[in-house]
Amino acid sequence: MTKFTLRTERILQGQFALRPLNVALIFQVNCPGCFIYALPLAVKLHEKYGEHINVFGISTAFEDFDLNTVENTQKLLDTGEMVGATQAYFRTSEMERYPAKLDFPVAFDTDTFYLNRLAGTPSWVVFDEEFNILANWFGHQPEAYVESVIATIIENAQGCDVA
Repeated sequence: MTKFTLRTERILQGQFALRPLNVALIFQVNCPGCFIYALPLAVKLHEKYGEHINVFGISTAFEDFDLNTVENTQKLLDTGEMVGATQAYFRTSEMERYPAKLDFPVAFDTDTFYLNRLAGTPSWVVFDEEFNILANWFGHQPEAYVESVIATIIENAQGCDVA
């Protein structure tokens, strides 16, 4: 089974204690798609499954290194401040701050992206406490699809107290 290599160069909020099932969202702060689709879904997953599954974010940088930074990720977490193309997109809707509160653990790391040979952001990885990858995908997937993947993994988990 393929293993997920998790690195956390800098933990920005929360704790990264693994559970039997974990859902990682790898995103960039200068990625409008991450903010339009992925982060709201991560918030919903955390709210719905947070007592049973560890949902967390890893902010990364594989481009636009001047914008995809630890400092800009921390501003997002602290005040909802957005940057670059993400900021420009939301300004068309007259939004100056990101409206969703990210209450799940978030770290910054650039190695995780490269070590796992991810295709881009947003990238999702569902894995167990031994870092075995149970599911992964790149880009936007409908909420119903993501929930069905997670529900199937929960149903198939043997010896996991996640339901």
